[in-house]
Amino acid sequence: MLSEQFKQMKPFLQAGLALPGDSYLQVREKMAPLHGHHPGEDASVVESKLNGVRCLSVETSSSKKRKSSSVMLMFHGGALVSCNADEYVFYAAAISRELNTRVLIIDYRLAPEHPYPSALDDCIDAYIGLLETGIDADDIGFIGDSCGGGLAICTLLKLVAAKQRLPACAISFTGWLDLSQSGDSALQWEGFENPDSDPFIHPQWIRDRGKDYAENYDLKDPLLSPVFADLTGLPPLLLQTGQYDSCRDDSTRLAASAAGTGVDVTLEVYAGMIHGFHGLDIPEAQSAYASAKTFFYKKLRAS
Repeated sequence: MLSEQFKQMKPFLQAGLALPGDSYLQVREKMAPLHGHHPGEDASVVESKLNGVRCLSVETSSSKKRKSSSVMLMFHGGALVSCNADEYVFYAAAISRELNTRVLIIDYRLAPEHPYPSALDDCIDAYIGLLETGIDADDIGFIGDSCGGGLAICTLLKLVAAKQRLPACAISFTGWLDLSQSGDSALQWEGFENPDSDPFIHPQWIRDRGKDYAENYDLKDPLLSPVFADLTGLPPLLLQTGQYDSCRDDSTRLAASAAGTGVDVTLEVYAGMIHGFHGLDIPEAQSAYASAKTFFYKKLRAS
């Protein structure tokens, strides 16, 4: 049952943020007002470089009270073309408060100025650099929202191939896991013809951003769209999505594929929810955070 807060908010969530035909410059212009919010008085931010990659370490009063070396490595969203790490400090601070942990945001390079595999290379280098600081892989979790969810899974694929130590787990918030948007959820709601369609995102817009990032690569390349990858050897995964997220079947298909290869995977589809619902001040988002927190610490203990 939908919360009253979401019911009241829904009429104001109008389509238009992500329209087919938008250029990457228009994406940046539209995204800007949604990011860069104040992270809160309790948040502290420290800039560093890990293996040459700029990162921002975010802590809050919640994470500082916990005597733990755990860290959540954050693969931020922004459609692969917009918003640097600084603009995501507010989101990292929210995750820090909800999960009681330090959050480290990777300031990966953005497309189209820096196309694939620039962002992926930065994510891999940052993780390796984090290990080189002495933090154990068992104390690290990956978390990614939207396109960051895809980057997190693709980073894991590269780490498995390189036989590197893996983090304890990975969490995807409404992840872009198929840049070709070939799932039923994308095809069903393309064009916003369904009244419950996702107001925040459009499948063709995702394909356009994929092309900004991939250039001449096939959007179904497994290191661009991990729904097409062999997921053998990945660490435990938590995939959270919304019933009306146009990317819903990115998560459902990845979950099925992961389970088929023996990966410990948890899929959560939140009734009535849309893409990016974690960023809304609603009970459904709080429930998703609470589940992510339980998953994170359970997998840290199990590792």
